[in-house]
Parts: sequence; structure tokens; C-alpha cells
Amino acid sequence: MSNLNHEQAKALQMAYAATLATIQSAGPDGAPSGVVYAALMTYGCTLNQFQSLTQGMEKQGHINFNDLKFTITHKGSETLARLEQILN
Repeated sequence: MSNLNHEQAKALQMAYAATLATIQSAGPDGAPSGVVYAALMTYGCTLNQFQSLTQGMEKQGHINFNDLKFTITHKGSETLARLEQILN
């Protein structure tokens, strides 16, 4: 695995925060995975990148994936708040 430079790390943080915010905004019913992927595609995200990102988020306990929908966890909400502080 290669090390990220500062710009790459910030871009990853921004994508992570945007994904968490999108999922959180969907509420308790969850965000359809296709809608989340489509939103990230507008920024040039590939399917492989999307799958890597969301699988990593799930492994970290930030999101859950059920019935083709993502929901944010309490830990994910806390992480989003921290990322928003860092990025703003």
C-alpha cells in the first residue's frame, strides 16, 4: 500500500465525509446504494473505488449495509462531526 500525499489524504477525507453525510441525510430508512454511487460517480469515483470506500466504512463500524441500503451508525455520525471540523 502506498502512502498518500497531503492532497490525496484530504480528498479521501472529503469523499468519506460526503458519503457519510449523504447516508445520514437519508434518515433511518437508509440511502439506496445506487444513489450514493451515482453521487460519487459525478466526482469520478469508479465502482471499485466506491466498493472499497463503503466496505472500509462498514468494517470501521461507520455504516451498515442491508437490503441494498446504507445507514449511518452512531460511530459514523461522530466521525462525520470530527471530519467536518477538520475540513472546515
